[in-house]
Amino acid sequence: MKEPPIGVNISIDTLVDGTIEAGKDFAVAVPKGKHVSVVTSWGSYFLPIISNSEESHVVIIPSSINRQAGRMTIKFFDGTPDCEIEIKPGLAVEPLETYVGEKSIVADGGEDWAMLTVIPQDEFFNLTKSGTGVDFKMVRPNGKLYAQSISTNYGVAFSKIFSERKVGKTIIAVNTNGIAAKEKELLEIAGPPVDFKIEAIGIYPYADSRQYFQMESSEILDRFGNQVANGTLVQFSVSDANGSSRILNAYTISGKAILNINNPSNEGRLQVQASIGDYAKSNIVGYDFRRHIQKMDANFEGKYIVVGPVIGRFGQYATDGTEVVLEDLETGFTLTKYVKKGYARFSTEGMNTKSYALQITCGGFVKTLKSENNE
Repeated sequence: MKEPPIGVNISIDTLVDGTIEAGKDFAVAVPKGKHVSVVTSWGSYFLPIISNSEESHVVIIPSSINRQAGRMTIKFFDGTPDCEIEIKPGLAVEPLETYVGEKSIVADGGEDWAMLTVIPQDEFFNLTKSGTGVDFKMVRPNGKLYAQSISTNYGVAFSKIFSERKVGKTIIAVNTNGIAAKEKELLEIAGPPVDFKIEAIGIYPYADSRQYFQMESSEILDRFGNQVANGTLVQFSVSDANGSSRILNAYTISGKAILNINNPSNEGRLQVQASIGDYAKSNIVGYDFRRHIQKMDANFEGKYIVVGPVIGRFGQYATDGTEVVLEDLETGFTLTKYVKKGYARFSTEGMNTKSYALQITCGGFVKTLKSENNE
């Protein structure tokens, strides 16, 4: 066979065991007056003939049609047997295609896991040959360094990453034959919390409905001692002495939940318990609140019912804004006013001032006003 024209990398005579690397062009010599076609996984091609001598011609197989790894068939149409050529993938190029999923796992001592997947490809996006070695290293949240070598199978290399017992980030580095991938991260998070404790801080033990105290949880951990994530919802169930109950929400910061709770408006025992879904709950704590108001008068003065002076536990005027509730015991109608400078005033407009039964409540102190015919 004559030498192919300048610019052609190799000739068919120099193919090694009938193989060629993807993206390499080469030439085929054919007798004068004959034609060739090339069949690849992309399709079939009739190629132009370049005159080389009076006896033979050269057909250039360009790199543009042999970039995909696989099998190429050259047909000569002169009785010469077809030539089968295997196009092999080249070496991996940067960056390596690397995937980690899931993005986060529970640090539960190996029950949860994520998959690291590496897909080395050459410059024409062919999967590299099976058995391509892939090395990866990991730094786990506990500071330990792990290294492993795996080989591709059907173009893919993969390995399971099992959880450990400490929360944090696992940093992953991957390379093959000096070709590197982007750094990957796997987040290892705390598991379901275990039971915890709560306690009150700064209690003013009087039912004035104005002061507040803090409920603070202990550090909330999972079964391996990992602190739960910031923003974990903690629900506080509060039961007041009057039988009412409420659910108040708080969120963890640095493993603790802190909640401000207003003092009750009625004397008695207030109970609190916290929970996190169906996973964990706290102890039940109870605190006794004494009546805040020691003395309160109420009288009709012109067109008003004047309540006051409203005297607190230590002989002081009740704080401005202290709630005073007037209830008509016959109709159930209620009206709320607030103490200002020791007094609260209710208008009697529209009220039957000749026949009435009224109950006035402030800070657990109850005062009743009744007309003579209702006594």
